[in-house]
Amino acid sequence: MLAALRDPALDAAFGTGVVRFHHDFAERDDLQLDHLADLAPRVPNPWVFANVAQHSPLDGRGCEVPVDCTRVADFLRELPTSDTSIRVYNLERIAEYTDLAREIEPLVRDLVGEREGGLSAINLGLFAASPRSVTPAHPDRHHNLLLQLRGRKQIWLEEDLVSRDHHVRVLDYLRCPPAGVSSLPSARTFVLEPGDGVYIPPYTFHWTEVFEDPGLAFSIGFSTPATTDDSQAHEFDLRLRRLHVRPRPVPARSWRGRTKAQLGAWALQRSARKVERRVSVSASPGGQS
Repeated sequence: MLAALRDPALDAAFGTGVVRFHHDFAERDDLQLDHLADLAPRVPNPWVFANVAQHSPLDGRGCEVPVDCTRVADFLRELPTSDTSIRVYNLERIAEYTDLAREIEPLVRDLVGEREGGLSAINLGLFAASPRSVTPAHPDRHHNLLLQLRGRKQIWLEEDLVSRDHHVRVLDYLRCPPAGVSSLPSARTFVLEPGDGVYIPPYTFHWTEVFEDPGLAFSIGFSTPATTDDSQAHEFDLRLRRLHVRPRPVPARSWRGRTKAQLGAWALQRSARKVERRVSVSASPGGQS
């Protein structure tokens, strides 16, 4: 189904660059809007994000105006006029998609191979959006295969993935995603039609705009031990950034990267313990209300 995952160009771009490919998922019955609308009421609420459509790539993620989640099915059926954006995650954990996940997982595992420590997890998602909706600029911490299923949209993908400026830009975004970005990085752009897909490496800023018809896309996000280490290393660099330091990016699997990851994990555990102590104190008799 995803023969494109065996494309030498995708294999060569893995982890380092953007590449466009073709897929045959657009005609699957279980990836149609009607099926998603029927499924939506049975999806756990934490896995569904529904908001009023955004219209600027500079907007923040996480500051969207939410819509009534009990009406997600209606919004999906009325997508041409509902002015909404809806994201559904964790499809691999829903009974209707377990067979699809079983088909996809070995293909992604073959793509990754032994690089970055091998495949550790996949996450399947569906993104539906009204005409002219914009997905604001943001980076993801994991690898992503984004497949266009319905409608046309334009996607922009950051070109600079290795410089210190890129690294600092990512850190400044991760400090406060709802603040969005103050400016857009230099980017390549593609028009995606049903049957088109694009590979997006971790931490690549990207943003999209749907054209005149509703858009539906399928996302195959996947992680490796290296992306987990890199995420923890970014947590350490975030603390340096708060001290107005411009930390250097380092390879996740290098000794410097592993050291940063260990320090980042320690910092996260320390923060979690502080939160637990505050909760314990406030919950105890005589604690602060």
